[in-house]
Amino acid sequence: MGREFTEVEKPFLDQLESIGWEVIRLDDKTKDDPTKSFRESFKEIILENKFKEAIKNINPWIENDQIIQVLDKIQSFTPKSISEVNQEFTELLLEGIVIDENRKTGEKSPTVYLIDFKNPENNIFTAINQFKVNIPATEKHIIPDIVLFINGIPMILVEAKYIGASKEETPLDDAFFQIQRYMNKTGEGNEKLFWYNLFNVITTGETAKYGSITAQKEHYLEWKDPYPYKLSEIKANSKRVNSQNILIQGMLTKENLIDIIHNFILFKTENEKLIKIVPRYQQFRAVNKLIKKLKSSSLSNDKKGGIIWHTQGSGKSLTMMYIVRKAYHDDYLRGFKIVFITDRKDLEKQLYQTSQSVGFTVHKADTIEKLKNLLKTDTPDLVMGMIHKYQEKQLETEFPELNRSEKILVLIDEAHRTQYKTLGANLRKALPNSIKVAFTGTPIDKTEQTFGEYIDKYGMKEAVEDGVIVEIVYEGRTSDTDILDEEEIDKRFQDIFSIVNENERKKIAKKYTWKAYLEAKPVIEAKAKDMVNHYIEHVFPNGFKAQVVSVSRVAAVRYYKAIKKALEEIIKKIGEIQSEFEITEEKGMYKISKKGKELFQIVSPTELYNAGRERNLTEKEIKELKLLFLKHLKLDLLKNLDVAVVISGGDGNDYIKHFKDEISKEEYERFTNPKQHEQSISNFKKPFEKGGNIGFIIVQNMLLTGFDAPIEQVLYMDNVLKAHNLLQAIARVNRVYKNKFAGFVVDYVGIAKHLKEALSNFYRKDIDEITQVVVNKSKAIDELKFVFNQINEFFSELGIKNWEKGIFDKDIKEDVLEELADEDTRERFKELLRQFNRAIDKVLPDPQALKYIKYLKALNLYNAEARNIYRETTGTLNLSDKLRAVVDEYLISNGINPKIPPVSIMSEDFIKNLKRYKSPKLKAKELEAGITEYIKTHYEEDPELFERFSQLLRKIIQEYENNWEEQAKELEILLNQIKKGRETEETYGLDPKTEMPFLGLLRKEIYPYKNIKDLEESEREKLIQITKDILELVKRELERPDFWENITAQKRLKSTIIREFILKEFRDKPEIIKNRNAIVQKILELAYHLKDRLKDED
Repeated sequence: MGREFTEVEKPFLDQLESIGWEVIRLDDKTKDDPTKSFRESFKEIILENKFKEAIKNINPWIENDQIIQVLDKIQSFTPKSISEVNQEFTELLLEGIVIDENRKTGEKSPTVYLIDFKNPENNIFTAINQFKVNIPATEKHIIPDIVLFINGIPMILVEAKYIGASKEETPLDDAFFQIQRYMNKTGEGNEKLFWYNLFNVITTGETAKYGSITAQKEHYLEWKDPYPYKLSEIKANSKRVNSQNILIQGMLTKENLIDIIHNFILFKTENEKLIKIVPRYQQFRAVNKLIKKLKSSSLSNDKKGGIIWHTQGSGKSLTMMYIVRKAYHDDYLRGFKIVFITDRKDLEKQLYQTSQSVGFTVHKADTIEKLKNLLKTDTPDLVMGMIHKYQEKQLETEFPELNRSEKILVLIDEAHRTQYKTLGANLRKALPNSIKVAFTGTPIDKTEQTFGEYIDKYGMKEAVEDGVIVEIVYEGRTSDTDILDEEEIDKRFQDIFSIVNENERKKIAKKYTWKAYLEAKPVIEAKAKDMVNHYIEHVFPNGFKAQVVSVSRVAAVRYYKAIKKALEEIIKKIGEIQSEFEITEEKGMYKISKKGKELFQIVSPTELYNAGRERNLTEKEIKELKLLFLKHLKLDLLKNLDVAVVISGGDGNDYIKHFKDEISKEEYERFTNPKQHEQSISNFKKPFEKGGNIGFIIVQNMLLTGFDAPIEQVLYMDNVLKAHNLLQAIARVNRVYKNKFAGFVVDYVGIAKHLKEALSNFYRKDIDEITQVVVNKSKAIDELKFVFNQINEFFSELGIKNWEKGIFDKDIKEDVLEELADEDTRERFKELLRQFNRAIDKVLPDPQALKYIKYLKALNLYNAEARNIYRETTGTLNLSDKLRAVVDEYLISNGINPKIPPVSIMSEDFIKNLKRYKSPKLKAKELEAGITEYIKTHYEEDPELFERFSQLLRKIIQEYENNWEEQAKELEILLNQIKKGRETEETYGLDPKTEMPFLGLLRKEIYPYKNIKDLEESEREKLIQITKDILELVKRELERPDFWENITAQKRLKSTIIREFILKEFRDKPEIIKNRNAIVQKILELAYHLKDRLKDED
């Protein structure tokens, strides 16, 4: 079954078996028989007999007809999206299904449970590989590599890929897109298979990732901890434990899997889409560690608490919700009062909904007095203390002792904040015997560890390595970002006011205090221009967004006007530049002209800097040309780009006191109104293409903690934040988003100094967690150099010198493409290219990165040519929109359009295109790949014929190994045979395109070791007559317009063929009788693939 089976699929099944799963192994023959996977037909998704057995085990009182009612209930959801049906099923899974009565006891409306959550061993765990499933309204099928069933319900789908056989960017991408196809995203799947889906797994063995049905590719993650098991407890096939082994042990052991289903599955609506959330390993680990401590009889209450540090962006809020759910499901902890302290409105809302959904009684304490009263009671409930609603004087009021119960759990969100210190002290006095757990997204200060030891840690470095957050690139925009003194304002002005003369700079510097300096209109206007320029060059081309942090609310509204003005000026400037310069496109090249005279031609805007300097253009003219290119890129989006302000309001006189000279009363209301804030935030989170026209959001101290907007890539920092507040703020840009390889922090006030101060109070190992993922821009350039050196070493190992010259030198290019014929080499190359694309995207268009553009082009040219030769899916590796514009234009100029697939081998142009290579090896390889792809694509139209072509292909490759000229000649002969199909063969009076495929199929199934011509005449005549008779039956049925949707009609046709032809004509062949269901299924599948030809023939 190939290396994918032996290297990935089989080890997966073996390990499942070792942890107690029942494993059903199917192969190329048995997978075509539905009875081998406990079904009557491939239209069945649920294993009915397994389901009935399990439901009876879990609910011994239930009658058989009632089990059928339950089965019907979970198979008959009203038409909805997959995620909506999945949510509805999940609720039934967790809460059970109410039926009419328990006939043994007379109880009315009893609940039937689909899973035994208390006794995992009481459930039936079944794994089936090569699980064939019908595509509705067709006789086509999908065949997931492995499907995992709990109690007969398909809950996990596993797609395995051998690392050397990918047709996408990586084998894991290939597996991901395969699952998307199975989900019917392209009309080639079966949605019902995913109605019950818990999560999916994509794996190469070495790397295994999982994700929910709504997860995008970038949100599939590894499960890196087998908790509560140790690595030494994993039974792996190989000597070294790999990612797949850990995922199986951590997620698929019976106890852990049932725990995940019961306590760790959530749904939420995001950007008007329903999202299914499955846990990350650190969330699962932290929750279970805490629950274990809470239930420990050997620990006193003051030792049961502690700190959970999960870095910003890693899902800390969800961890809290999982704790609430698991506590409610635990018989002992359900009797606890849980006190939750937060100042985040979104978390308050999420926890309130989650707590209610699992059954907790929830009380919101929006005043200190209400909080005190709720804490006095011993009622097991959940009390939410919303600190943002308490006044500072209330927080400082000393609490009396309110409740001495030991069954109180206090959960404090972002426990390092100043206001929590006072409230925390009060809570310790009010609830002396309570268990206190602190959550933080940043390390706890050495002086603040009043909550005890860490329960669980998940730092920034670990999160970046896991792909949970992205790296942050820091850039100082002033002369010395470590200086922050009023005496040094002059140095700042040297950068910010370079166009103002020395005397004017001194006047301005004397005029302003430090805060007033940061609020000063000329300062803000200068910085706003710089921000807009940076944004347009680095961030806007990729569709990402920006947040500006200002020193005050007044500064925020001034930034609003300044940024709007800067954007308007740029758009106006583009119009003015067009009167002097002109850019025209022709054959993938940009022609730059000045007042009608051509200056130069370039492939991409990134070449402007070097090309302009060579033609003696001024820096000002080069900058103007960069702006002009926006006309060709996203000028329409830029014109609609809006700016929002989110600041707090004040008392009734706030507008008159602070803003009447700055903005209108209407603007003030818009900037300070909470409902308007929600609208602005919602718009900001949407992509530009989907109506999210807000590109800048300006704040003073709002949205700096707990604000989750993955589309935000850059934070422009113009306020001095310190300690945890600073660490929280810079984490706004670290969320994962498609083609977002880093977040940017652009510093206008010298926060580097305060970052060092903030870190000085932390433990050394905690400091390392932060400093290793917040890197200076110069380090990002060093990373680019490092990856480039690795690429040089790669080509050096292959013996190729001057590899980058392949864009000009055909011999070098062909040397590279020959080496990429090896799958392993091609995978190494693609991985290096992904790293290079990612590294250059972080720093482009910095002048230091421009010299790498020629290498970017060469590498992506090789990748594109290799994809065409070896018939891999079209596309480019890890390219943001910014880089894609560069690469695609260059490829098109070289005759390769990444959006157009390679030429079909049936096209007359195919053989002509082969002549573009001198290398016979490349010709042979492209012929091999093209023929292989064609056989795979058309195999189901005539399985017997294309199986013979496949055998001939293998024979040629083996016989002429390394003799490339002869191999290419023989492959060209085979190609001509494939083009002619059955037209050159004896057809015995049958039509070569409609009847011969059926004769070939029957011959292969009935007489597998003989060719048609080698059969006895009587055998041959018998097969020919059966073929005609079966086709007559098939054609008659196809006259029904709904045949392929009518299951009853299909079953009737299958039964007739079995009865009249297989049982009657081959009763003396027991093997044929045994395989009759699989044979008739193949006949029907072939009829489906030839249905249009069969209708045309009529």
